[in-house]
Amino acid sequence: MHKLFTLLIATLGFSAQATEKVIQMQQQYGPSGAFSVMVPTNWAVGTGENFSANAPNNGPSLNGTAYRIELLPPLSEFSSARYQGVLNMGIYTQVGKERPLATDGGVVREYQGVWPGEKTVTYYVVACKNAGEIYACLSLVADKTDYKANRVFYEKMLSTFEIHP
Repeated sequence: MHKLFTLLIATLGFSAQATEKVIQMQQQYGPSGAFSVMVPTNWAVGTGENFSANAPNNGPSLNGTAYRIELLPPLSEFSSARYQGVLNMGIYTQVGKERPLATDGGVVREYQGVWPGEKTVTYYVVACKNAGEIYACLSLVADKTDYKANRVFYEKMLSTFEIHP
């Protein structure tokens, strides 16, 4: 397995000093090996039909799925359908604008909302990407405080999302 050491720089309190934290990562593959993403080694990776990885102690979760679409729609059409699914949940509203996932293609949108019966604001970040007939998406769910504190790390993690046609 590949290992990636990612530096997460966080500012503590009002201090101008930053600390570095090394997080050991490993490449994990979605069902059928259609895509992969680097996740922390301490995250539990599911074995179900769809990809899932969960941080310890009810922390953030990462889920993904892939499709083979022979009609080869533009990525914008696929991602728009996926994003519409998020809006149809009736919980999340988009935060900011869609942005490129990484330099090699893909797009990301961020949403925030509160689940019924809950008080905590959660972030729902959706990344979509394609290569050939393979279209895939990942969704990261984290509480707002965690997401804001670790956004640089999560963006780095999502940037390792690869399609394997």
